[in-house]
Amino acid sequence: MLPAKNLNRYTMAASLSVLYYDALLTLAAEIRVYWFRSRMTWPSVVYFINRYASLVSHIAFAVEFYASLEPQVKRGL
Repeated sequence: MLPAKNLNRYTMAASLSVLYYDALLTLAAEIRVYWFRSRMTWPSVVYFINRYASLVSHIAFAVEFYASLEPQVKRGL
């Protein structure tokens, strides 16, 4: 069994991976549907704020995760 500290780290890493993987998978559809509209609507603005605020805010978690790894694990990345 993993210690609680490591279990938390690995769960966070897995969730960040899923978040960014999903963002990459849906990027082509997002570009096609939202980026080239002649005008922005309120739902589009809310969509962009929701999507990119979450992606940007989770960068701090990713940095904290990498900084908390042991040196021998960092060398393997």
